[in-house]
Amino acid sequence: MKRKLPAVLLAALFAFNCVGAFASDDDFTSKFYKDVNENSYGWAAKYIDDISNRNIVVGTGNRNFNPGADTKRGDFFLFLDNTFKLKQGNYSIFSISDVKESDYYFKAVVDAKVNGIIDFSGPVYPKDAITRADAMLYIYRALDLNGLSETNRSISLSQYSDANQIKKDEVKIAAATLSNMGIISGDNGRLKPNDPLSRAEMSVIFSKVCEALDDYAEEKALKEKEEKTKETVVDDTEEKDERYDNKELYEGVEIDSDEITAKGLKITASSEPALILRNQSNGKLSGSSLSSSASNTVVVDDTSVLDLIDCAVTGVAGTVVVDGSSEVNIQGGDYSANSGAIFDVIDGTLKISGDANIKVGNADNAIKLAQNAKVALSGNTSLTTKSKKGLIRFENSSVEKDSKNNSEKANKNASNYASFKMTGGSIKAENKDYPVFYLKDANAKATLTDVEIDSKNLIYAPIDKALRQDVGSNFELNIENSDIKGEIIVDDRTNVSLYLGDNAKFKGSVNTSKESPYCDIQIDDDAKVTFTGESRFRKFVIDDQGNFDFPNISTEGCVIYYDADDDANDYLSEEVYPLNGGGELRPY
Repeated sequence: MKRKLPAVLLAALFAFNCVGAFASDDDFTSKFYKDVNENSYGWAAKYIDDISNRNIVVGTGNRNFNPGADTKRGDFFLFLDNTFKLKQGNYSIFSISDVKESDYYFKAVVDAKVNGIIDFSGPVYPKDAITRADAMLYIYRALDLNGLSETNRSISLSQYSDANQIKKDEVKIAAATLSNMGIISGDNGRLKPNDPLSRAEMSVIFSKVCEALDDYAEEKALKEKEEKTKETVVDDTEEKDERYDNKELYEGVEIDSDEITAKGLKITASSEPALILRNQSNGKLSGSSLSSSASNTVVVDDTSVLDLIDCAVTGVAGTVVVDGSSEVNIQGGDYSANSGAIFDVIDGTLKISGDANIKVGNADNAIKLAQNAKVALSGNTSLTTKSKKGLIRFENSSVEKDSKNNSEKANKNASNYASFKMTGGSIKAENKDYPVFYLKDANAKATLTDVEIDSKNLIYAPIDKALRQDVGSNFELNIENSDIKGEIIVDDRTNVSLYLGDNAKFKGSVNTSKESPYCDIQIDDDAKVTFTGESRFRKFVIDDQGNFDFPNISTEGCVIYYDADDDANDYLSEEVYPLNGGGELRPY
């Protein structure tokens, strides 16, 4: 089997009500505790000192911290309460079977119960060591109380080979969401959910919780200041509304550090964009029509925000460009282009809802994502394409080279990624040979929920030498309550992780390099998979690893290969298994 890497510590990135930061002069020697130094848990010294300075935790006496000891559940709730400043309960009415009112963690436990962090009734087991699974669940619930988990919720644990050890759905969601947010990382691809959390590891968690909150609080204060500043500015919106409502213009409009609000506006531009927003401008157009015959039709840049409601936007060289950490919100309407991308999200956020109709025609792509682009589609959005360049194209999306293993291969652990989420709606390639997802030196994630896809080619990374990627791509596809058809064809520089969650249906094949396949798959018990051709996987993970009948997996008489040297496949014991439909699962 492959050599194991050193342990990677569990880490958290979000929290509340932390004030100030602290670091030791020597990052490997604690300023407060004599048993935390260069020779003893020095890697945790600055984190331990940080949370001690914040009054979240105290030592065990005699200037000792006991960093290698397990974190007790009672202590964990105390640290959680100190960090999140949970809503206080009525301590006088509580009676807990294994927690006395005189216990130093009594109030913290009550607060956790009142806020729904732990079950309202039943024992707490305060003297037991807290497991990683419970720690993830309680942190997730605390974050959820404040709405920070909603936009980051995930169902994918495909990157962890022992995810099947987590049986409860909420814990799975908690682990996947915290992983998606960057809150946790595993040990050589493992979560170890049943292992205890040491006091040193716990310190890393809560220190990074507070560190992230400093940034969160600063950002929130800045937004509040900006809102207050806007309130003091004379509002001449009504004058502008009168100027643009139901107007027909034949040259582009540029909004610079200003606002535009219009209904029934029609702009037909020739040599320039129909509408440009830049320098923190804001716009809201409804029932409007925008077009440009020689340029991108709409450009939103420099942290600007534009809402388009039931609009028709067409372009020759592209339709909507989002850049400079800007945001575009679309409700309904029709969008098309003859070339370029309909939506080119370079750096920013695109949200599409309602019955939006996005038709690529002969354009390059429906949606192109680069850098830290975030795209979310919801409602009955319809995507159709005739383009061979992909309906959703990820290109140059903050990909990094893997300097440790292969300088020419994409780094699967790259921290930045482009994100595409679609809830409801359908995706259709009129020419089924053309791909839905096209990868070109990208680091990207996609989540499909209640989506129908019918395409011969689902995921494609160029295998032709003329189009070969410079570095390669990392792509994670999460599917839930969706019916997906299509082949996955990628080169040997690309990592693909496919997670099939509740009620997901996948029909297709995975054509990867025979020498070095870099595709992983994780199949939920409620998912159904039909392999239409020979497929090769690095990791082949199912939820019920004791059922070798594989009842939810069928084939069309083809062989499915798995990597016998990958630890995630140890449960298969390098054996050959028959699959429904006449195929088999075989090691290579």
